[in-house]
Amino acid sequence: MVGQTALKDALVLSLVSREHLYVEGPPGIGKTAAVRHAAESLGVEQCVRLNMSSDTAMDMLVGMLVPSAKGFHRVEGKLLEAIRKGWWVIFDEINLAPPLLISDLAPVIDPSETHFWVPGMLEPVVKHPDLRVFATLNPSSTHMLDRARIPSSVQSLFVEIELGSPNQEEVSKMV
Repeated sequence: MVGQTALKDALVLSLVSREHLYVEGPPGIGKTAAVRHAAESLGVEQCVRLNMSSDTAMDMLVGMLVPSAKGFHRVEGKLLEAIRKGWWVIFDEINLAPPLLISDLAPVIDPSETHFWVPGMLEPVVKHPDLRVFATLNPSSTHMLDRARIPSSVQSLFVEIELGSPNQEEVSKMV
């Protein structure tokens, strides 16, 4: 990956400190790709990208009950699987998700929480100690008016980095 030294440094800092990372920057500068590259380079079993939008609901992330011939059974979502197995999770465009959903995800991000309660489940899900959460977003000034800041109570659970556009030297190395 060419350029984005600040992002690479922030990734290393967040991993060494075992903190989750919040990356804000213009579209197309490689925020998600950098996290995926780091996961691959470090041999992380899986890096799950969850694309957030105003239509994202909790059951889309954690799973739901579905009917079957023998009644209902739970189909587990990728987020629950990642929580259990200690995968990396990227909440891509987190600021497009409904604020209430983001707040409901706080226990996944909060390092002091060891469990995550899922509506409709009788037992909490134990968070694997290797779980890492990354949130990416484009600035609120970017072409879409429905972008909002995530709740400060959730944002405070991350190490934050704000990136700008690549400088001329970085652009010339990319071309």
